Amino acid sequence: MTVLRAVGVESEAELPFASLHQVLAGGLDRLDRLPEPHAAALRGAFGMSLDRVDDRFLISLGALGLLDAMAEERPVLVVVDDAQWLDRPSAEALGFIARRLGAEPIAMLLAAREGEVRRFEGAGVPELRLRGLDRAAARALLEERVGPALAPHVAERLVSLTGGNPLALVELPLLLDAEQLAGRAPLPEHLPLTGRLERAFVDRARDLDEGARAVLAVAAAEDTGDLGVVAAAAARLGAGAADLEAAERSGLLRVSGNRVELRHPMARSALHRGLSFALRQSAHAALAEVLAADDDADRRAWHRAAASLVADEGIASELERTAERAGARSGHAAAAAALERAAQLSTDEASRLRRLVAAAEAAWQAGRAPLAQALADQAEARADDDALRTRILSVRAAIAVVRERPADANPMLLEAASRATDPVAAADMLLRAGEAAAMAGDLEGVVAADERAHALPLDVSREGRAWLAGVRCAVSGRIEDAVGPLRAAAAAGDDSDDPRRLVWASNADTWLGDHDRTLARHSRAIELARARGAFATLAVALTRRGALLAWLGRVNDAWADGEEALRLTEEAGLENSVGQAHAVLAIVAALRGDAEACHAEAGLALALASRRGLLPVWETATFALAELELGQGEYAAALARLTPMTGDPARAWRSPLAAYATVPPLAHAAGRAGRPEAAHDAVARLERWSAATGTAWAKPMALRCRGLLAEGDEAVALFTRALEMEGGGPSAGTRARTELALGEALRRAGRRSDARVHLRSALGAFETLGAAVWAARAQDELRATGESLRTRDPGAAAALTPQERRIARFVSEGASNKEVASQLFLSPKTVEYHLGKVFQKLGVGSRSDLVALGTESFA
Repeated sequence: MTVLRAVGVESEAELPFASLHQVLAGGLDRLDRLPEPHAAALRGAFGMSLDRVDDRFLISLGALGLLDAMAEERPVLVVVDDAQWLDRPSAEALGFIARRLGAEPIAMLLAAREGEVRRFEGAGVPELRLRGLDRAAARALLEERVGPALAPHVAERLVSLTGGNPLALVELPLLLDAEQLAGRAPLPEHLPLTGRLERAFVDRARDLDEGARAVLAVAAAEDTGDLGVVAAAAARLGAGAADLEAAERSGLLRVSGNRVELRHPMARSALHRGLSFALRQSAHAALAEVLAADDDADRRAWHRAAASLVADEGIASELERTAERAGARSGHAAAAAALERAAQLSTDEASRLRRLVAAAEAAWQAGRAPLAQALADQAEARADDDALRTRILSVRAAIAVVRERPADANPMLLEAASRATDPVAAADMLLRAGEAAAMAGDLEGVVAADERAHALPLDVSREGRAWLAGVRCAVSGRIEDAVGPLRAAAAAGDDSDDPRRLVWASNADTWLGDHDRTLARHSRAIELARARGAFATLAVALTRRGALLAWLGRVNDAWADGEEALRLTEEAGLENSVGQAHAVLAIVAALRGDAEACHAEAGLALALASRRGLLPVWETATFALAELELGQGEYAAALARLTPMTGDPARAWRSPLAAYATVPPLAHAAGRAGRPEAAHDAVARLERWSAATGTAWAKPMALRCRGLLAEGDEAVALFTRALEMEGGGPSAGTRARTELALGEALRRAGRRSDARVHLRSALGAFETLGAAVWAARAQDELRATGESLRTRDPGAAAALTPQERRIARFVSEGASNKEVASQLFLSPKTVEYHLGKVFQKLGVGSRSDLVALGTESFA
């Protein structure tokens, strides 16, 4: 195997991508094998180009691709020790890679110590907690290291005291004299175990001469292992070659060629923290003097900072420049650390506050919300400058929207907009304020943002004003007044290649009920976000497209989107979007007839919605549970669940889901529960909304709702008219619901032959779409007509997992394995593995067979 090694170093923990560079350095000559965006991201991260990298996930994708390229030649093993000291961007990238290893010949082994303040977060990666060696193995290790001079009872005592810790078993005998090893003298009362074992390294260093200790202090503080650098810095402390030899004889350090290595990773942190403060400070100062090249600017700045006891504007400025370089390489965590230290070293209050705010912004970009909040709080307590307070409020609001309560973000953003001197920035903050209020169902917050936006110059606020005015009118039930502004807001996304703007414009499309354009915008946004590695935007677009697909009855597509969205939102730390992903998967489970999964997913979503005040998450999860209850024939329960969202005429907030999506199940539940009056107002609002927007599919949907509330011939006539107006394509699921309703009504009217035609059509559509619960209802109705049903094969494509379905769809469009891997953030080997499963399940033998099946086979 090709073995790639890296060691986390405490003094290197704030240098972005330093450890990842250790791992990949031997493979950088293969960068030309990667897609150019991924190769460019790695070059920027490693300082090989001046290109700015705005998304750290592109760097992770490039790293995965590079390892995969190396694995094409020989299997690859990545070994990382002391992972708790990895710089955060490297740790995130290695975790990203580890979670995506499947079929490729790549193995990763990352070792981290417990009990450290800094931890390696290996979420989603298999974990093994190491225990001590068993007694036989521990005795064997002692005998190998010490030999016959070790008395058996002493060996047994050491095994017991160390708990089988192999490092302790190797190191402790070195601290005992011959008499103690032979059992002729007692062992020390307290052996240096765990934390005290680190003291053993320090005690051994303190027995050395001053020059040798200086060598060890420099080696512990220096992170490259370059003998020339260590020797030059040690020389500045008065140490020479003899001192280097003495340090090596101590067993704490070894020299190999032009490299210097400490005996064990624990020795580095022990020496770095255990030697005298003055010596550590002198070592950092000496290294700062030696590292004079331009390429060493970041290391030099950190060593100077470590050596400084007092505020120093020169060092603070150096660290600020380090932060700028780190941010340009997507090393936002490193930038935050540099700026925080720069703030501590600032000589005036204005500079200190400015750097604290910048550190908070960088910490937020790095996904470290608690640190960002703490830094923002520090700055806010003393900041009296409007520009700084605006930035502080913006950071705190961003955290609230993504990871806390969006309702709290609205007043922060309104205040920030009032303080902003730049009208463009103010317009952006007011739009964000309106979006936060919409997430919380806060009509007053939307109204406040709308009124303030209209006070800004039209040329900088046109799009935001249109969206805010449209939503303000729509949520309060004034749909006729909302249509014009919403259409203007939707038009703002036309011809855009910005995925975030496309997602924003699609919100207006959703209000207008333009499902074709909504799906097209979401799909384009997803395509662009995949190409750019924009995880956050991709995740949000997937949750929104998944929710619409589920409502349209396209269960398999919604399942694929929801499953991918959940994985990405969890990975990106988008906690509130995680709730929406769970809610989408709850609808999928309901439509598939999986009651246990539906309740589990909805429960997670509702719990988060309750804690954070997330209206869309609550509505989507509630809709999912109502769909399950309808499918199970529990009409009264479904009616009780849907009434607070849709059937209450006094409700102050109407979302698109409440305005039209939830009306058909409400009508279904009300009609079957014998309470048609409970849905009359909601259906009337749907008809008014349909007339105002002119949406083609809404009129037949309203007719179906009226049919569900009627009986006998009237119901048949309404369903027949609705079906005549229904379209196909994206609305196949809603058409199938109408066919089922008409078939049921015809059967009850005794027209069994006519009923079978529509029930068969509904059954075929439900099975194709993956809506098992409604397919079962159609089967029951067919049996009730007297038709004998054989076991039906819903099609091989129904057996595909969401991941397999995504891969099959891309391949059917002609994409190569590498192109699919890039789109789905996988390695080509993993794509190849899943593609083999697709071939097996579909009974095809080649990519051309998938192309022949067409993309519609996987919709």
